[in-house]
Amino acid sequence: MESNMKLNFKTYVGGKGVVVDRTGLEQVATPEPLGRWFPIPHITLVNELEKALAPHNLRITEETYKLDKAGNRMFGMLQVANGSIGHEDYSFMVGLKNAHDKMMRAGLAVGMGVFVCSNLSFRGEIVIGRKHTTAILEDLPMLMTGAITKLAQRWNEQDKIVEAYKNTEVGKLQARDLLIQMAQRNVFPRTQFMDVMEEWEAPRHPEFKGRNLWNLFSSVTENLKPRENSSGSTLWLLQGRTERLHSILDPVAGIQSEAPEVSNEVDVETEVA
Repeated sequence: MESNMKLNFKTYVGGKGVVVDRTGLEQVATPEPLGRWFPIPHITLVNELEKALAPHNLRITEETYKLDKAGNRMFGMLQVANGSIGHEDYSFMVGLKNAHDKMMRAGLAVGMGVFVCSNLSFRGEIVIGRKHTTAILEDLPMLMTGAITKLAQRWNEQDKIVEAYKNTEVGKLQARDLLIQMAQRNVFPRTQFMDVMEEWEAPRHPEFKGRNLWNLFSSVTENLKPRENSSGSTLWLLQGRTERLHSILDPVAGIQSEAPEVSNEVDVETEVA
């Protein structure tokens, strides 16, 4: 049965920018195309996502969007549910981004949100990005459909990954070793090392007191939550950090990680003002 539990996105959209609903997205004017640059309405990404979800019995159950003050940049977070299959510990979520100022591509990333704490993470297998050039409206439905088809195919695989993490015991020295690797690979800033260690040793959520890989994962993602006055772009910084986190933890649990399927084009990420 579909879970009725919901992720709390407030932590991830607090601070700078303006939080809006779909009506707010629809009210943002889209600039006229200029040369090969072809901006698209922010709401178009949401509509295309919904179209891609429908054939797989997937639907949006929670959604939050943030705009910068000028409405040029949009970051969205949406919880996705399956009408017949629910998960006890987590739900899939989709991050969306779009821009009207030539500073970043339209993008989508599929991640996981843990119910008890609303911690988010991305494994990196389902990520798309498309520059705002003349064929974007033709390409976007195909890209969305491909990403969501992959999500539907892997709906049950995530349970196996979570179970593998839970069944992998982690000793004190091994945990410290793994946290050092994470700090070295910029999963979290080195200045947060002791915060993460303390969360592991004395978790604020009693559900995470066991000494296993799932709880180590949770102690890290708890400290990756955005700080006060963060911007919507924090979600996309989280994407890279948690992909590196999984790449460290997966081998410990005997899981083979897959490389992100994303264009080699590089976005210029900037803060929402």
